[in-house]
Amino acid sequence: GTRSWRRALAVDQQLGDANKVGAEWSMRSLDVAKVGCLALSGSCIANWRERAHRAYWSGVITPTLALSAEWRYESMRLNEDFSTTGGASNSLSVPLRTRTEQWPVRAWWHITPEFSASFEERRVRQDTVTLNTGAIETLGSTHFWVSSASIRQRLDNGNYWWELAVNNIFNQHFLYQDTNLAGDPRVPEFWPTRMLTVRLNGQW
Repeated sequence: GTRSWRRALAVDQQLGDANKVGAEWSMRSLDVAKVGCLALSGSCIANWRERAHRAYWSGVITPTLALSAEWRYESMRLNEDFSTTGGASNSLSVPLRTRTEQWPVRAWWHITPEFSASFEERRVRQDTVTLNTGAIETLGSTHFWVSSASIRQRLDNGNYWWELAVNNIFNQHFLYQDTNLAGDPRVPEFWPTRMLTVRLNGQW
């Protein structure tokens, strides 16, 4: 299995009644079985380092409009010296070093007490180097813009709500390296193609 140790620091500051700013710093060390090792057999443990930082601002502009802007930085790298195999080779392709920056800007509108809408414009830049069957391959950098929008209706005094969302509105095609080493399923932040989703949520 995977063992990890995280160190993090966060600070938030309320500016008056309508604005809020904050920053987060996080570093995590992961011991991952087999991913980044010389072979897929045996009990090899490879050490990875992850950094995740964030700074944000959010504010209420009018009683029906709110805005937010954010900067996010994420990096993942294999610490070759910590690998118990003594090497950084692997028979599979894995991201050896990945650095990602994101700048999401969001807006929310309360159209009526029941209906609300949101829009997000996000710029993404990523630099990646992969390890492919023992050879280091430099992939360079990629950057793209992606837009998303949604509309939501609350039902039964807010106990239920449904949402219609359009992700990647302009159908931007891009390459993006996922750094989920464990392979666990999770909802992606953005899609490399236009995607329409409908969600229904409730509590009782």
